[in-house]
Amino acid sequence: MKHIAKTFRSIFRVSSASANLHCVAVSGEEVQRGVSTKGANDLEYYNPHKWPNHWGAADLECLLRSHLVSTDTPPHFETLATLLREGDTKSLTVLLEHYVMPPLLRELDVDTCLAMYLNNHNNSTMRLQERGSEIRSLQWAFSRQPGNEKRTIAFVNSPRGSGKTQLIKWFVSVGCVNEMKTGRAIVRCCSITGASERNSGIPSWMTLLLNTNSIDKALCELIRTHVESVSGFPQDPFKYCDPPTAYATWMSETARYFRIESHNEVTPIIILDSCEALAEHDHAFLVHKSSGKPYSLLEAFCLAIPSPYRILVVGTATQIDMSDPVLLAVTNAIDIGPLSPLSEQGTLSAFRESWETEIGSDVARLLFHWAGGVPWLLRHIAHANHLELFHQFEEVTQCPGVALFWLSRRVASSDQQYVDNDEVLFPHVYSCLLASSTKLRVRSSSDRVAVNPLWRDLCSSHHVLTYDEVMTHSLGSYHPLTGRLASIGAYDRKTCRFVVPPIMFADSAMTRRDVPILPSQLHPFLTPEVVENFDRHLIGHLESHVFKKAFMYAVYARYLLEYWKDATSPWVSLAKVFDGAIHRNQIAAIDRFEVNLSSGVMADDNYQPTLHAVENAATYMGGCDDHHDAYIWCRHRSRAGISFAVPLQLWSSYQSTESQLHFLRKEFVGDVATQEPPLVLLVCATMSDSTFLETLANDAVILINATSMSSIACVQ
Repeated sequence: MKHIAKTFRSIFRVSSASANLHCVAVSGEEVQRGVSTKGANDLEYYNPHKWPNHWGAADLECLLRSHLVSTDTPPHFETLATLLREGDTKSLTVLLEHYVMPPLLRELDVDTCLAMYLNNHNNSTMRLQERGSEIRSLQWAFSRQPGNEKRTIAFVNSPRGSGKTQLIKWFVSVGCVNEMKTGRAIVRCCSITGASERNSGIPSWMTLLLNTNSIDKALCELIRTHVESVSGFPQDPFKYCDPPTAYATWMSETARYFRIESHNEVTPIIILDSCEALAEHDHAFLVHKSSGKPYSLLEAFCLAIPSPYRILVVGTATQIDMSDPVLLAVTNAIDIGPLSPLSEQGTLSAFRESWETEIGSDVARLLFHWAGGVPWLLRHIAHANHLELFHQFEEVTQCPGVALFWLSRRVASSDQQYVDNDEVLFPHVYSCLLASSTKLRVRSSSDRVAVNPLWRDLCSSHHVLTYDEVMTHSLGSYHPLTGRLASIGAYDRKTCRFVVPPIMFADSAMTRRDVPILPSQLHPFLTPEVVENFDRHLIGHLESHVFKKAFMYAVYARYLLEYWKDATSPWVSLAKVFDGAIHRNQIAAIDRFEVNLSSGVMADDNYQPTLHAVENAATYMGGCDDHHDAYIWCRHRSRAGISFAVPLQLWSSYQSTESQLHFLRKEFVGDVATQEPPLVLLVCATMSDSTFLETLANDAVILINATSMSSIACVQ
């Protein structure tokens, strides 16, 4: 093509004077043929594919004369007309590049482009909540590092519904504005790419990647089609024959169309959303030398990016192997990390600031515990008019409790079953629910989930999943609330917890009859009867019949999760059952004991003075006597033959004196192995560290922070 252009430049050259005269003559002919100059200029002068093939030299000269690079060296318009009649648009395109200025394109609109290519229609400037660390990591990852010429790969691996796409939109609207406006940023959602291919019938870069493993070809096609879309003009595939050439063409074409000066450094960037389809497929032959594992298609695609350019990949199960020294030698790999669920304050701020929804702090607190702080569930509640109708219902009924009951029924849709009937996945889902409901500390998302040994045979090849692996699974096909895929849960690295939204697990969703604990027993605020009575006049009732009973099931759930790790003995460490809820100064004291709750929870809502603490169980007495709420069955580690009941005093606040605590230790009801238990567990819904240090006198009274084991304590 360059040879053709050079030949035409040397042979078909006319003088400036003759060109001007020719244009004057053409103007008269235009009037006679009814073709106005304005009409000609309105045509796409830079796209020969759109020119009428019957046009002659005069028509083409009138079309192009105001767009010439130089009026001193115009093209030979007769030659252009000849090429047009012969249908040689490829040669015409080459000549236009040499003689004609491309059209000056308007800057691209950021929101329009993002809405076109991402599966999210929220405004890009919507305020994000509690994403400061991730935003700073992204800004640092893509900042210019002098002397570092490696390619940069940043990745976000986070469950569905955690706010990944909105993070992309915010990052682009703040950190990549110039790149987006001038066509130097490619933003694509992999799932939408597949859908657009089905509509057009043209193979997409994703199809090339998945079907042929041709990494370079897929990357080049992605860039070529992007430049074609932002410029509006066809792009020669020859100029996108390999990644370095494709990048060079991308930069030169956008520089021409958007008049980017050479001194303005606008570095290209590629951002891909929903990359799990690429991450879950192995490359045909590329292998990590360190581990012997095959590269994923996503890793191979990222490595095809020429240095020192940048790519951000986001999705579920989107991992880059950062243990491979070969990969790290040529790449700056930055793990932005999963997006944590929102805190209670973050939930309130999101409703009021991000989603501009009026909401009271009490209702926000309840919704936070229902949804586990998961953004997509909370956003759905805000956008589905639930709260607007709730306020109307509350105004009509003049009863917050009844209105909350209505809201819970509307949001929870408890008749729906959200848990898939997958017998392999269900044991893991159930354990994750127990871990989340009791705020169990999960030290790493790579830890294996403790599964009920009675259900372990259901797992394929007895393989127990890690929390990371559980996060990659979805609940059913589509969640009935939003019609979209929903992840089972999310790992919060800040709190070392695995969070599962309680509202997604109604009792009816438990597909097995032998579940030891129902969701409503851990989360009674999902029970219609409790929500209906959620009123400030019934707080005393809630303390005894909601908080206390739910906490007993939380203790039992903690026991099960510890017992399921090694089911050889029903006795487990008492300190591990209350892990995270005990002051560090008392861990050694409680670690002397073991607990056995293999018989479950024995709950009697109607207190009977003659009821004894049940052996090998958690016994709840009904809470009528403040000194004798509940008991758990324990023994000394060093004296395994003697077991006894240890009282749990369930208080809503910690306001006792040392003498009262000593009295509690002495007081005991029931015919048990000892008349003076060696310790008392004082469970407080609210407790400050300073109060603990000032009041606690000895290791016989162990303080338990209920907030660290149950969300119900926080709601009061």
